[in-house]
Amino acid sequence: AYDSFDHGLSLFNQGRFAASIPYFEDATHENPEFGQAYFYLGRAYISQSQWRAAIQPLRTAFRLSPREAQDAIMDLILDATFAAALNDFRLGGEHGPPPVRSKEIL
Repeated sequence: AYDSFDHGLSLFNQGRFAASIPYFEDATHENPEFGQAYFYLGRAYISQSQWRAAIQPLRTAFRLSPREAQDAIMDLILDATFAAALNDFRLGGEHGPPPVRSKEIL
């Protein structure tokens, strides 16, 4: 798990967020209690504007992290949740309002 994480972290630190995701995923599969891997997986998804994908790994990171790290993780969870909802609203996704037809405006 640590080799996968280290490789992912190296890519993440180079700004290669999409390339880092599979390594962080591998690290979480190899060690399901590896909170830092979940944290960086969530951050990598956020860096790719994949808001919904970021939420679950960040929630797991929150659960596995020490109390002093949880506030920062919670901020990221809230940001990702808000951005996902806003994105759905803008795109008129399944969670957004129905489209307004011109006759309904009159």
